[in-house]
Amino acid sequence: MTMDRTSSQSSSSDSPSRDTKVLSIECFRGSSKSDEWTGDMLQTGDIVEELRVGGSANSLIRFKSPFKNGKSGVNKILQEAYKKKDTSILVRVRRGIDEFVELQGCIVPNDLSGNKKSYVLR
Repeated sequence: MTMDRTSSQSSSSDSPSRDTKVLSIECFRGSSKSDEWTGDMLQTGDIVEELRVGGSANSLIRFKSPFKNGKSGVNKILQEAYKKKDTSILVRVRRGIDEFVELQGCIVPNDLSGNKKSYVLR
């Protein structure tokens, strides 16, 4: 899901090429953990600001928003990390105007994606 990051106060003189897109979270009901989620976990509407892949300081790689190629670019980041067995991830999300939350997770293959190789966070 993409959301427009520009505010409603933007002027009509803004260039269409400056239209910034952000990656937001959509939580699916029916996943094994969906009913156990609390406020300190990813929620629908969270806007991903940063991904930090790696379990140690030496292997830590940061990716900041906006993510190159959007959703497919993020999936590529997750796929490359999974192949390197670097499955620990920290996700920094924005909720609302000024609330930020850092959440830890693990990168795992999405078994429900059929033929497409995609990855999810648990």
